[in-house]
Amino acid sequence: MRCLIPAVLLISLLALGCGSTDASLESSGGGADASDAVMDAADAGDTLEAGQTTETNEAADDAIIDVASEVSIEGGSGGDADADATSDDAEAGDDALDCNALSAEIAAQTQVIGSTSVVVRLDYTSLKVLGQVAVKGGYAGGMKEQVARDVAQKDTGYGGGTLLSGPDPEDEWVFFTSAGDFGGSAAVSARTGLTVFGGSTVWAGKGDINYPKDWNLIDLGSGCPPRERRPARGFDLGQGQPLAQAKVDAAVDVVWQTALPAALMQWGYVFDVLVLLYPRSVGAFDPTTAEYVVIVNAGWLE
Repeated sequence: MRCLIPAVLLISLLALGCGSTDASLESSGGGADASDAVMDAADAGDTLEAGQTTETNEAADDAIIDVASEVSIEGGSGGDADADATSDDAEAGDDALDCNALSAEIAAQTQVIGSTSVVVRLDYTSLKVLGQVAVKGGYAGGMKEQVARDVAQKDTGYGGGTLLSGPDPEDEWVFFTSAGDFGGSAAVSARTGLTVFGGSTVWAGKGDINYPKDWNLIDLGSGCPPRERRPARGFDLGQGQPLAQAKVDAAVDVVWQTALPAALMQWGYVFDVLVLLYPRSVGAFDPTTAEYVVIVNAGWLE
């Protein structure tokens, strides 16, 4: 009888606790099963007879304690999940604040009465942002091909060669000179008439970007809320051919996760996007030096 008393007291306490917490146990999962297990163990203790050994009584006590521990552990899991969810919500809120702050900063740098082409460089392999610059100007209005060639030649030295963009582009005039030994390409905004890109390509060597001259290393952010996509196309400046749409989309996806689209939409309208694969070296493609050049065109609606 001396060994049976602790078991009976523990059964009573557990029974009172379980009766008042059925709802919380069920909400944390497995509560009803654990309560049944406690009652089964209690029944086992109640049926002990005077002739049973002390070891048997202790086994019954241990069974009750084990089940009580299981109830405590299972009941605690819901709290951990709630804490994780709260932490995730807080991080999401911080990201939103960062994107909003960056959008406001970028909007102030890109806004113009006219049109802006934001040129973003991405590493070919990692798609990491390497730099960006905003080329701003008034609307040129009906720029002709020869005028665009003259501008490209003056700024980059690559106004000749093949016209990749077509005779009346809405985004950029794109000119391509194949590298026999040395070649290069240029892009001129059809809206502002300003050069937005120029770069050389070298056969079995390494060319370089020669326009724009300076690049801004400001952080564009990442993981920002999605914005409506705009028409996008691209060209391979190594082959002088249209760029596969999958590569165009992959490059645009990276830029569209930054604060840039929201920034441009704060003050104007995003018209379209042009993606250039700039390889630097031709003959044997070198992914370690290649880049994507993503040109996002925005401005006031006329």
